[in-house]
Amino acid sequence: MKDYIVEFPLRTICLKREDKVQTSLEAEGLYAYCSMHTRLWNLKLQWQKLQLQLAKLKPLAAAFDAKAAEMETETKRYGIYAGYSEEETKLFFPEMDFQYTLKITHLQSLITGYGALVDTYAPLNKALNKALKKVDEQYEEFADYHTYFIEQCFTPMLKEYDVLQIDTASLDKDFDEFREKWTEVDALRDEIIDEWNEISEALKVIGNKVTALDVRFKHISQMFNSTNPAKMNNDNAALN
Repeated sequence: MKDYIVEFPLRTICLKREDKVQTSLEAEGLYAYCSMHTRLWNLKLQWQKLQLQLAKLKPLAAAFDAKAAEMETETKRYGIYAGYSEEETKLFFPEMDFQYTLKITHLQSLITGYGALVDTYAPLNKALNKALKKVDEQYEEFADYHTYFIEQCFTPMLKEYDVLQIDTASLDKDFDEFREKWTEVDALRDEIIDEWNEISEALKVIGNKVTALDVRFKHISQMFNSTNPAKMNNDNAALN
């Protein structure tokens, strides 16, 4: 038997062939088999690209969390003027002397900073969702093509092993090795999706926390816009 070798970026196909005329069935089957290698390689590249995009969201998620914590801490400094009860305020700062000055500009800068993070995150999130949808569609197409290869090519070729040029035992072994590569790509896919879900859930929790702070922002804004703003320093504009 002679070697039948085709090199691909994903892996090298290595089959054995006999001195026979190639049948139309195996010609179609080998074309489909080579095509699956190209398709799976492209899927792997797409998942790796998504992994790089996802890496850009990790520091943003951490920055969102830190900024939300800063805003929460700052609203607590306003105590009852942020809608907290006197009991809550005393719990926040049990030893604080309440004769201190507050400037709304600091809270405003925190809110502005959070908004800047949202502006950075939004297009990245949109692009990532779009890319995820596209690569998932490509994955489904690949899975359908794999089914086609099994049903229309691989199984019929095994049944007609005695007339084929390609040695079906070598094809069966090579196909097992190909499916190992598919398993590796699936593992990468699962890792990326799990990581994406983890980041999305964390950002959802942070978003809910910031939404809950909105009522505090409104209390503070109303206080600064009042005719008698509790004798606090009001040399800056109120919150928007």
